[in-house]
Formats: sequence, structure tokens, C-alpha cells
Amino acid sequence: MGEREEKIGAVNPKIYRYDEPKRLQAVYSKVNFSGGRAPIIGQNKIDNGQFDFERETGYVFGTCFFVKSKVIRDVGLFDPNYFCYWEEIELCMRIRKKGYRMLYCPKARIWHKVGRSSGRIIGFKEYYNTRNCIWTVRKHANLLQKLTFVFYFPLVLAWTAVNNPSPKILKAMIKGVKDGVFSYAASEMPRLKFCKPSN
Repeated sequence: MGEREEKIGAVNPKIYRYDEPKRLQAVYSKVNFSGGRAPIIGQNKIDNGQFDFERETGYVFGTCFFVKSKVIRDVGLFDPNYFCYWEEIELCMRIRKKGYRMLYCPKARIWHKVGRSSGRIIGFKEYYNTRNCIWTVRKHANLLQKLTFVFYFPLVLAWTAVNNPSPKILKAMIKGVKDGVFSYAASEMPRLKFCKPSN
């Protein structure tokens, strides 16, 4: 195995929406700790072959990815405290710190039933996205990224609240901020907390 293959730690396929077989859910990604965002490239675009090229990715998607057993032995498994959202990003940051690279491979393809679990509970996604984003920034961002995050992330939350004017969603994000800031400070293994389902 060549040097390039030795340094590849994980690979994700081209991901389509199950309900629209030609529409993409995701191809590759970026991580922006300063803004508390993890942009997904190709999201909701019709596949016309415009992403039929292999390239390095910021992280591999939890929807489906392939990882070497050696990498898991080196970095460990998912942090079980995350439960969902940002858990693959946190794992990928540990993979990257060990010197491995992550790739998008367009020849591998899957079709995903998007949001069939979390989409039914109001505030579920907003809570875990907010809390786990803060946890990941705290664990893996550098000092400059953390300082920028403190000023920029409230604007991201405000934009989300404006576009989703629901008291339950706002409450979920506020709780996510609270747990993201305080619960991980007390322990490296915080207690898992669930949002209450909507009525």
C-alpha cells in the first residue's frame, strides 16, 4: 500500500435522497469552527455528474462512511455523550489530529431516508446541533477560532430563530447553549440529556 493510501483514514460516498433518487443530500464537506458551521457541499442539487471527482473532505458524514480498523484503534469510537449531530465531526477531528486524511469517493453511492427519526420532534435537531457544536469547538478549535465563535455564533442562532419562529425551537436552542457551555465543563463524560417530544 502506498503512502497516500496509508494516510487515508476514512471515506464517504455520494449520498442521495431516498425520496428523490437523483437529488443529492451530500457529497463532501467543510468545517468552520469560527462560525460554528459545517457546510455540506452539493446539498439538494440534482446530480448531473458535477461532483464525479474524488477529493479531500473536511469530515465524513455519519449517514455512511468507511473507516479503517487501524484508525478506530488509534482514535477510539464516537463520543457517546453526543448522541446525534456533530458526533462524526468530533470523531473526524481526532482522526485528523492523528495525521489521517478523509476523502469523498463518488463511485460509492447510497440513498438516505432523510430526517425520518429526528424530523418528527420539534426542537430536537436545534438542541443537539447547538449543544454539540459548542462541545466540538471547545474540544478542537484553536484560540482564535474560539474567540471568533463567541462573537459570531449568536448571530447564527439568531438567524435560525428568525427563520423558525417557534417558541419550542427557541427554547431548545437556549437549552443547547446552556448545556454546551456548562455541562461539559464539569466532566469529560457529561450525562446525556434528551429533549422532550412535542405534544
